[in-house]
Amino acid sequence: MRIGGFVLNLRAIGVSTVLAVVVTGLAGVPAAGTAESESSYIVELAPGETPFAVSSDVVDESAITETFDSVLTGFAAELTSSEVEDLRSSPGVVAVYEDQPVSISATQADAPWNLSRLDQSTPPADNFYTYPDTAGSGTRIYVVDTGISPNASQFGSRLLPGMTAILDGRGTADCNSHGTHVAGIAASTTYGVAKLANVVPVRVFGCSGETYTSTVLTGLDWILANHPSGVPGIVNMSLVSVDPVAPGTPDPLTNAVNTMSNQGFVMVVAAGNSNADACNYTPSRAADALTVAATTSTDARASYSNFGTCVDLFAPGSSISSLQWNNPGGSSVKSGTSMAAPHVAGIVAVGWGMAPSSTASAIVTQVIGQALPNQVTSQGPGSTRLLSSLTALNGGSITYPSTTGALAILKAYFAGGGTSGPLGAPSTDLQTLSCPQGASNCLAQFAGGLIVWSSQFGAFSMNALGADYYLSSGGVAGSLGFPTSHWEPFSAGGVSGTLQYFQNGMVLSSSTTGTFAVLNGAIRNAWGTTGGSGGTLGWPTGDRMPSGTGFQQAFQRGTIYETASGTAGVLSGAIATYWTTGSNGQRLGSPTSQPGPWSAGGVSGTLQYFQNGMVLSSSTTGTFAVLNGAIRNAWGTTGGSGGTLGWPTGDRMPSGTGFQQAFQRGTIYETASGTAGVLSGAIATYWTTGSNGQRLGSPTSQPGPWSAGGVSGTLQYFQNGMVLSSSTTGTFAVLNGAIRNAWGTTGGSGGTLGWPTGDRMPSGTGFQQAFQRGTIYETASGTAGVLSGAIATYWTTGSNGQRLGSPTSQPGPWSAGGVSGTLQYFQNGMVLSSSTTGTFAVLNGAIRNAWGTTGGSGGTLGWPTGDQESRADGLMQQFQRGFVLLPSGGGTAIIGS
Repeated sequence: MRIGGFVLNLRAIGVSTVLAVVVTGLAGVPAAGTAESESSYIVELAPGETPFAVSSDVVDESAITETFDSVLTGFAAELTSSEVEDLRSSPGVVAVYEDQPVSISATQADAPWNLSRLDQSTPPADNFYTYPDTAGSGTRIYVVDTGISPNASQFGSRLLPGMTAILDGRGTADCNSHGTHVAGIAASTTYGVAKLANVVPVRVFGCSGETYTSTVLTGLDWILANHPSGVPGIVNMSLVSVDPVAPGTPDPLTNAVNTMSNQGFVMVVAAGNSNADACNYTPSRAADALTVAATTSTDARASYSNFGTCVDLFAPGSSISSLQWNNPGGSSVKSGTSMAAPHVAGIVAVGWGMAPSSTASAIVTQVIGQALPNQVTSQGPGSTRLLSSLTALNGGSITYPSTTGALAILKAYFAGGGTSGPLGAPSTDLQTLSCPQGASNCLAQFAGGLIVWSSQFGAFSMNALGADYYLSSGGVAGSLGFPTSHWEPFSAGGVSGTLQYFQNGMVLSSSTTGTFAVLNGAIRNAWGTTGGSGGTLGWPTGDRMPSGTGFQQAFQRGTIYETASGTAGVLSGAIATYWTTGSNGQRLGSPTSQPGPWSAGGVSGTLQYFQNGMVLSSSTTGTFAVLNGAIRNAWGTTGGSGGTLGWPTGDRMPSGTGFQQAFQRGTIYETASGTAGVLSGAIATYWTTGSNGQRLGSPTSQPGPWSAGGVSGTLQYFQNGMVLSSSTTGTFAVLNGAIRNAWGTTGGSGGTLGWPTGDRMPSGTGFQQAFQRGTIYETASGTAGVLSGAIATYWTTGSNGQRLGSPTSQPGPWSAGGVSGTLQYFQNGMVLSSSTTGTFAVLNGAIRNAWGTTGGSGGTLGWPTGDQESRADGLMQQFQRGFVLLPSGGGTAIIGS
């Protein structure tokens, strides 16, 4: 910026950009001809005086807001400045005080050194920044600079619309970095002094960092024209002329700064970075501005900082961390009086925010008056040694212990909100927190809980309930050991409370379940497999307690038992009730798994394994055990709970000389010798009917699904045969023997005869059994043959069966001579059947022999079309294409056509 023959710009110290900041506040100075404004005051009276007797001639009774007669005699009132002067001259008045707001403080942990230095009377900085928690709320800091980059997390809605005098299309956004860095020091959340102050960008520099006086004046003129009345206004000007200004030379920028100060702004300007007299530069020489020089972390004047009688204050300016203009989450380090000035601007905002009715001049006086005297070293010729400070606003210097443990506890406390957080006020002064260097652990107690630090795990807090439980359990020397996490809100399984992890376990606390630990080990492992607090057992409702030779721990919906050998199992709900009933627990033994949800065969419930078996429980089937042994093995072969028998509906019970157990769809029988078989459904009904069970003997397999020959049903094997059951054919046995063997040669249930449709029944001197597509006949001598279809009809008609004798083969498909049908052999001949030729026998003898010489059914005569019949001239049989005649007088058979 050019003023006469010089330019104002932003200069770098080393690699860091340097600017200076001026903050002025609008103080609500009354205009000529207007009524005096009122402020709050406290009036202390001499002993024996009364408020109304002293004040009646000066103020109206309605102006008195409070009266005091214990800690002091006096009153509080809203007074004008003239009323204050009248009261101060009254003989009954001891003193009149401005009624200052009182505020609790907030503390930033891991603060940069420059912020930490503001709340301490002496260096070095302790990494904490304590400030009144009003934090500049309600004030405006105008940053006359290169603009400010928006940053939601650091400024949010506190970054107000401003103005730009640079017509490059960028608006008020920063493209240089200087203005964003300066604004961050003044008021950002992480790096700022006044963390609740509003910030207004006034962009008078472009990307290069150079401008002219007229441009800066344009920015100041905009501020003066647009600042809302009654709002404390601070103007930060981290800028300085490049060249010295000769004493007595007219200087419009200095004049403008002084004018704005007189208009009620607090103007904060940088002293400059030329290691020269600040009175030789503008606007640092402005008499009504707060001119700020820079210090290092040792409170020495920075080697680059200007000095002299125009310097009002020093503030930290070297190696200052603040915001990056082009990375909202990043930071950068800069040095210069440009960095020192926004510290003072922030201090002004904090002080003015606590007393918003104060005037700008009163705030300036306060900021200078609360600075630390004789603190700055190597201050330079003519310079003050005042170092800007917040200690007076905090009620004194705040310095915390810097040992490893104490520092960790303090950081954890302040990061959690300090006195405003859940832990509340400390039980002892944290500035005297005892945690010696080299200690392995220490703790600090608070109104709302406890912080425990260990060199192994660090510092972690716990709430009041957790702290009471922890201390009653022995604290760091108890079973839990050191905390390894903070207590946190936690919700699971419909319960809300808190959760905290420790070296040797965890603590869960809720108003519903109480406060209890789950220690590392078998019980915690078993509980974890159930889903922990959000699982089937829920939250702990008791601690781990001795139980017999082991331990147990109660949870919302069950108990975990831990054996002496260190294994643990869960018992809960209906299974727990079952296990504790009668001798069930003795028969089952200890649980070897956790109860878990189980769905099979359309039933949903719970399954748990034990040493000697398992228990299944559902609302449909009840709660029953399946013990290890023959019955469990047999049940398993059927598919268990998801198989044909389904879930148990009863326990193993004595039955005759053995045992039986009922399931959803059948019963398993166990013999005295320890073998077991399943009977279920229609086959069970069949087996238990009449003498069927006696004839079949015991089952040798489980019933299983079976499909053959287009029929689906169930098949089960027994000692003496098999049973097939379907809705189509019924339920019947095929006993071992000739009939079963013959049936087998036809392909069994999937063959020509199909499934049995009746049982083996007496028939003449033998037996017969009906099947879907035929009957098997068993002779007295124990041979059997199949008759089916048209051949069966033929054989049973008239004397055909007698003439043919018993079948000696199964009926089979036969094709010959262009005809397809069925062929079956018998003792005395054969039968051929087709839809073309009919069903006829060719008996053994001369006719069959003669027919055979022609090629049989595939020869010249073809298939038989009739049976043998007697004629006058002999015995004749017709075929497709001729006949065979056996003459009555004997001789050779005649073949004719």
